[in-house]
Amino acid sequence: MWDCNGLAEGIYEMHTGININARARNNYAEWCNPKGSDMSKMPKEPGVAVFKYSSSAGYITHVGYLWKPVNASKPNGDWYVIEAKGVLYGVVRTVFSTGGWNRWGKMTKYYDYSNNTTATDPVEEETNISISGLKKGDEGKAVSLLQ
Repeated sequence: MWDCNGLAEGIYEMHTGININARARNNYAEWCNPKGSDMSKMPKEPGVAVFKYSSSAGYITHVGYLWKPVNASKPNGDWYVIEAKGVLYGVVRTVFSTGGWNRWGKMTKYYDYSNNTTATDPVEEETNISISGLKKGDEGKAVSLLQ
């Protein structure tokens, strides 16, 4: 199970074999360019990171990633966000406008946005896989779907 920044770290490691273990605040500070707090200037495209900055903590406390528009015919409208919310909730899809996001950034240190495409919904694609009967140590699509 990944934490919020672990989503980006895990995907990067799966494709490169390199572990870039960090915290969400390091992601924003060191990985993102461009970035900002003016959410009206946020590029609406898949993979753009959205962050929650806590003024009481004084740093970034959470990160999610834009996935696709809620309404495909309105790409400038609201977007879905993929975020990991820990062991109690797992990886979830939420709606940007309800998330309290107050920072954004393109993670150009590790990711290339030049050939950006919207991924399909893995849950929609994998609905015919049975997750019953899984046990510790199992691998494959059913385990990924369950996770």
